[in-house]
Amino acid sequence: AIVLGKFLTLQLQKPLRINDDVVEYWIVKAISSKILDCKVDQLNQLVIVSRHTARVFGMPQWQSLRSKLGVWRGNIANAINTIQANKVTEDGGQGMQGLMIR
Repeated sequence: AIVLGKFLTLQLQKPLRINDDVVEYWIVKAISSKILDCKVDQLNQLVIVSRHTARVFGMPQWQSLRSKLGVWRGNIANAINTIQANKVTEDGGQGMQGLMIR
């Protein structure tokens, strides 16, 4: 599993402006809202984050999305070209086989 970060529950109290008795509640709320994928180690009071979703979508996120979509677009174009090239080869080969059999 990919680990993005390990946090003591005490570290979450100050930035979230919450008391220690409600940290776990907010973690569960974040998981159910699909903001976080994480595991909670209650014994060691750790939160182990494997995925998170940003609530703010600013210029850096738009630029990252644009870059990812560009890569996906290129990959799809390559896949289409490969499929078309294989189809031409298969069509040509099948035509030849058909002529040879008859």
